This record gives sequence, C-alpha cells and structure tokens, in this order.
Amino acid sequence: LHLKKNINIGLKVLLTDNSCLIEKSFAIKSSILIRLFQKHLPKSLTFNLIDIPFLSSMIIGNNFTLIVSRLINQQKIRYIQQTLHYSTKLVKFNEKYTNPGSVISIADGIAAFGCKLTSKTIQNIKSYSKTSILWLRNNKLTINKFNFLIHNFRFLITPVYKEIRKVLIKSLSLPIFFSTIDNGNNLVGTGLLLNSSICILTSQTTKNEITV
Repeated sequence: LHLKKNINIGLKVLLTDNSCLIEKSFAIKSSILIRLFQKHLPKSLTFNLIDIPFLSSMIIGNNFTLIVSRLINQQKIRYIQQTLHYSTKLVKFNEKYTNPGSVISIADGIAAFGCKLTSKTIQNIKSYSKTSILWLRNNKLTINKFNFLIHNFRFLITPVYKEIRKVLIKSLSLPIFFSTIDNGNNLVGTGLLLNSSICILTSQTTKNEITV
C-alpha cells in the first residue's frame, strides 16, 4: 500500500497482526489515510486512537505483547489494554530510557538491543513477547526500531552501519539488508509499516528501496 504523502508513518502508527494503534492527533489530521488503513487492513485487526505523542516510540511490540513507556499514565494503559486483542499483553518499560522504541527493536521471534537493560526487563521481554534476545554490545551501534527494523527473521538496517557489515553478519546469523526509505531517508522504520499481510510505505520510496 503506497501513501501519497511523504509522512513519518512509522512514528505515528504501531502495526502488528492483531492491532493498529494510531496517534490521535495524526488520525484527526489524516482522516482519509485512516479510512484507507481500515479498507486495506484485515477486518479482524483492532483499531485504537491513542492520545500519545510519538506513539510508535513510546509503545513497541509484537503479536504477543506491547512494551509501553513508564511515562504513560495508568489511565491510558488501562484504556489500551481494554481495546487490545485478547491475546496481547502489556508490559511496562521500567528503565532509565523512557521510550522503549529508542533502544529496542522487536518483532515476532526476536528482540534486539544494544544498550544495557536490567535482567528483569530482559526476562519480561523474553517471556511475554515469546522472543529470543539479541544483545549487540558494540559501541558503534545504536539499535532501535527506526534504524534496525526486524521482520520475518530478517533485518532491515540503515546504510550507516554498512562499515560494520561483517560484525553484524557474524552477530546476527540472519539475513541483513541495508536500505533507505522515502528516496534516501536512512531511518527506514520511520516511513515503513509491516505485518504478515501488508506493507505500507510512501510513494516517494524508489523501486530499488522496495526491492530490498
């Protein structure tokens, strides 16, 4: 699905196979776009408008769990939980890093991070999201959901990290693709949404980027 406007859709929307969480202010400004989502996404998927700025950085997750920033108050957490698919759990991110999306990339089966997290947080992520854990301890890496996107046991990574390609291949042992989005944007996760049935990106993304 191609979007005509060049927008950072990956910052405003969180998409899994079960849920679509949309930043409320973005939804109000982009009602046509939201209707387009509802038309093309599966009917079984739950849509939620959430009044949280930079929603997709404050909340990350996969089909089994959503990891939410400790800055999100209990009232909003309860609302999100009530509207989620019954199989999706919420886990609070009680770390010094306030936004989980700025330090973790997660998908079904894998969660990757480069910073040091507490053993309790790591165990919660592993247990609730049913993922294996990749802790890439390399000071040349900043891993988050925008520059280190994971999908279907593949990594879509910013070209900035091409210089340590050999290190990544050895560490990850999974297919790696270096790509941009929106005709040159290095933060591929800001302009791309993926789940098992659809890929949403802007029309300014080139054919070479789409091929990758």
